[in-house]
Amino acid sequence: MTRLELRNRHAPHVSVRTIDQVQREANIKKWLAQTRPRLTAAHARKRLDWALARKNWTAEDFEGILYSDACTVRKSTNPAQKSGFHIPQEKWLADCIKPQGNTNEIGLMVWGCFWRGRRGPLVPILESK
Repeated sequence: MTRLELRNRHAPHVSVRTIDQVQREANIKKWLAQTRPRLTAAHARKRLDWALARKNWTAEDFEGILYSDACTVRKSTNPAQKSGFHIPQEKWLADCIKPQGNTNEIGLMVWGCFWRGRRGPLVPILESK
């Protein structure tokens, strides 16, 4: 909710400037929602199981894994961003993030990997939807 809505609902006798001051003193700021992949409960469980199975691994153990990721750049038709007021420690809470959804826009995906301190190639992949 906006500061004006907050004031009107909970403290109509207080100025918006006072609301700003109280929020600053409580370290409550307006943040853009962090964008993260949309995960189901099953995805989250698999990720947690993977991490728990390796919780005692050393740095050398992790060097034997090939890490890869892909990043997509798209021309957005909806530049609206979700934001909200919260303290810094809350920025990764589920209600403070904006899940990434599927889209029908044209974009460019780039895939890359690294292993044992070495980088693999960046591979551009044209997406057409």
